[in-house]
Amino acid sequence: MLANTGTAAARRTQPVTVEVVGSITLTWQGDPSRGCAAEGLCGVNGSLQMLPSGEESSSPGPPFIEVADQTSVARVIETSGATETTCADLVPVDFTFTIRPQSTGGLLAVAGSGASQSLPSAGRCAGPTAGDLAALALPARKLGSRGYDLSGQTSFGAGPFMVTAISTARAVFTQGFSFLPGINVGVGSASSGSLSTTVGHPVPTPKLPVEFEENAQVNYRIEGLTGALTTSFSALDPPLCEPVGACGTTGTLSQSFSAGGMLSFSGFRFVKHRVGARAALAALRAGRLDLLTSFDGVPIEETAAETLAGPNGAACSDQSKVGPLTGQSNVTRRHQLELQLIGNGEAGPYGPAGADPFRTRCPGPSAADVLGNAPLAAASISVSSIGARSLRLTFRAGGAFTGSAYAGQRGGSVVLSLAYAGASAGTHRFPVPRIPVLGP
Repeated sequence: MLANTGTAAARRTQPVTVEVVGSITLTWQGDPSRGCAAEGLCGVNGSLQMLPSGEESSSPGPPFIEVADQTSVARVIETSGATETTCADLVPVDFTFTIRPQSTGGLLAVAGSGASQSLPSAGRCAGPTAGDLAALALPARKLGSRGYDLSGQTSFGAGPFMVTAISTARAVFTQGFSFLPGINVGVGSASSGSLSTTVGHPVPTPKLPVEFEENAQVNYRIEGLTGALTTSFSALDPPLCEPVGACGTTGTLSQSFSAGGMLSFSGFRFVKHRVGARAALAALRAGRLDLLTSFDGVPIEETAAETLAGPNGAACSDQSKVGPLTGQSNVTRRHQLELQLIGNGEAGPYGPAGADPFRTRCPGPSAADVLGNAPLAAASISVSSIGARSLRLTFRAGGAFTGSAYAGQRGGSVVLSLAYAGASAGTHRFPVPRIPVLGP
């Protein structure tokens, strides 16, 4: 009876492989009724086709539907008077759809959002941003228990553009095996061709040694994030500027930010005996603890304002919201703490790329062009200043850059104002797992 129960539970927790077949094509064009004339984008027509792949999901709820295509390309034709320019840019996508009921009946496949999602966009071409296309939703119909049909057509507004999504995609489910902890599943004899299930005797839990962890945390309330970062850019000479249709263009980008919530500085180390709260806080400020700055729960939003001038009097101006952004920190020499403002559009060591902090609906450089693997801006404070009643962290950006199609200069600064909101410190006891010894 126990074996049957385990088998039933295993079926309920089996991973589901979602195979997505077909294509999803997004097209956009400047719409006078949505104000494209004021931004200089009425002559824009573009498209992005995605050929998605499947992904395995083992969540207990409905499996997510992943759309991943590392080879999708945005293609845009922009007409200004008698001048026509073309832009083609690689725009890898990796995001998920979740199925939700509509209030009017039926189902919708709604695109996910966030830093872990690489949503579709126009890339460095003129067109909707990743934030605009987070509004993407497709009609969904059940294929019995086999999946969902996402085929159909829908349209929605995105800033000065009207976007049309045309889908032939279907998400088909298949199942694999999952093994439950504590149940040994072995292959039966060749003659029977069956599976046998056995449950072993419980193993007694050994007593683990105990160590002490000294820890301290200082919390600050974010009072404001003021100032701006500036980027001036121009297209490289032909032929480097030609693929993205940037030849002869120059522009500027201003990035301003807002933030709220709490910022925490915390540290820990292992010690041989208990330590009081005052001593632990002193150790934190003296740089004797492994220090970490937590940006969890700190919503940092960016407003990017771009103006661009092209040949023959072509011009574009746009302002877009980007976010949330995040941050990271590391301790440098002489007990200095460096904090970095990180844009989701940066790939490399910061994980999956989300909305690009340098992209508006106008053409222009991307984070890869401007930053490479560098942060948006960095600030430095002395570790000994942690615990002061107020802190002001000045994030600065500067230096020249050269990307694949654009070059330019960065500058400016933003100031993060913090107000002391309390601290906690002390020592915790916890059992330390034994490290297994390998070998005979």
